[in-house]
Amino acid sequence: MFEPLSYPTDAEIENLFSTLPGDTSRQVHNLVKLLRKKKPVGSGLNLNSRTPFIGSLEQANRYVKGIMKHLWFHRQQSFLLTLEASFCRQKSIKLEKENEILAAENKELKLANERQKKQITELLGFGSGKEKTLQHSSEKKKHPSVDRKRGAPVGHRGAARAVPDHVDVVKSFDPAICTCGNTEIIPTEEYDVKYIEDIEFKVKCTKKQYYRGICLKCGKEVRNPEAAGTPVVLGNTLKSVLAAMRYELGGTYRNLSNFTTRILNLPVTPAGIYGLLKSTTGSLSPFYNAIGNSLPQQQILHGDETGWKMDGDNWHLWCMCNKNLAYFHADKSRGRKVIKNILGETFDGLFHADFYAAYNHFPNLQRCLIHYIRDIKKEIEIQPDETIFQSMLDEVQSIIKEAVKLQKADIPPDEKQKQKKHLITRFEKLAVTKTKNKTAEKLLKRIRNHKNSLLNFVDYPDAEYHNNRAERTIRPSVIARKMSFGNRTVEGARNHSILISTLHTIRLNNKDPVKFIHDVISKPDETLQSFNKMILG
Repeated sequence: MFEPLSYPTDAEIENLFSTLPGDTSRQVHNLVKLLRKKKPVGSGLNLNSRTPFIGSLEQANRYVKGIMKHLWFHRQQSFLLTLEASFCRQKSIKLEKENEILAAENKELKLANERQKKQITELLGFGSGKEKTLQHSSEKKKHPSVDRKRGAPVGHRGAARAVPDHVDVVKSFDPAICTCGNTEIIPTEEYDVKYIEDIEFKVKCTKKQYYRGICLKCGKEVRNPEAAGTPVVLGNTLKSVLAAMRYELGGTYRNLSNFTTRILNLPVTPAGIYGLLKSTTGSLSPFYNAIGNSLPQQQILHGDETGWKMDGDNWHLWCMCNKNLAYFHADKSRGRKVIKNILGETFDGLFHADFYAAYNHFPNLQRCLIHYIRDIKKEIEIQPDETIFQSMLDEVQSIIKEAVKLQKADIPPDEKQKQKKHLITRFEKLAVTKTKNKTAEKLLKRIRNHKNSLLNFVDYPDAEYHNNRAERTIRPSVIARKMSFGNRTVEGARNHSILISTLHTIRLNNKDPVKFIHDVISKPDETLQSFNKMILG
């Protein structure tokens, strides 16, 4: 009389659930509430009795129909509740996955926040840069050496100035009074000596008279070409000193103007200082070009770049140097095309650089291992519970130590290459270390990507395993940028590059910058020849 009801399987429910809209849970819940309001009435059926009284066929038929209505109601309710539970289960799984992703992202953001705090701490110069968070000065832990008495150790012999090799003025003084108070003193031939070295700010003005003449051939008036222009000019010594101050101290045009006006008592406006330095850098331009032309011929070079403002726009100041020379170039681009324009398509020497991708095209490259060690140490401070970073640090430092010994070792080339290959293999084994830490995996991936450019310094006696030379060379420009905020014109940026390139090269070769600039202005050809010999070796 009645067909049995088939209950849907879990797979059928899941399949049905996938076709429903996103607000299924709310809709199913409303259906359950609506269904419960339409629950069939069981009054008079004795449904709660185990042995209901059935007196006739009509009562039996009525009883069975009542049971079937209740059975259908409960089947509907069970199906809807199962469907709602399935939806909640799927939603729970989805939320668990989202929570895992959010937890990982939250962890990375916390680590990034710690890195930013550490960077701010170092930039602002708080302590040694080892604080994990920005702490108030009163909350910082005292350094172990705080309680130590300041000054030189006991028994340390202080340094004194050497006796001058020449004396300009001699002054003699008789004893005036004795310690007993008597002023009647009989002088003797013995005396004590004290040398006082000081400077004297004095403007020296030279008047040059250029006499005119009459040409006996054509009758024209002849005048000396040097007499052309304004009648009052500034001398070469002042130009040399101001250029050296601009380079050595990073002085702005206004500061140099204050120096000449207030200290030297020689009024020069900031615009006048700019014009004077512009003419000086114009004289240095051939020397700057000579440095640039010699770069492809160098056996070893270091490279680095830093941000540089160009009338408010973001430019970059490039630096390439070694122990004999330095070359600076300001450019809008930070790409490899700048390097190729300076060095050409190929460079046969060893190029030191950090892990910036613009240097990847060099066939013979030495990556800065100090940069790599710094990154590992930062993570040790930020994630002290992750032992993987300490293991990486120990192994990298051990490899570097052995590589430096190998570089200095007096052994056959074949044996040196064999040992170098062994050290590279150690890097490769380190690079395949298994870890779930994303930052550690990123650092290990850096080794895998650059394994062929980590130990090339071993093949060059004068090479280094780091790029600190370029960082030290470019640092004065970074300090000068804080005061001058870069340049306003491309010409000004080139003048800056010319000045610091030539004078830094001079300083690397233990020459006097002031005398060098003076020689450049007074005898340019002779100075350029000796300069070329100096940078080319």
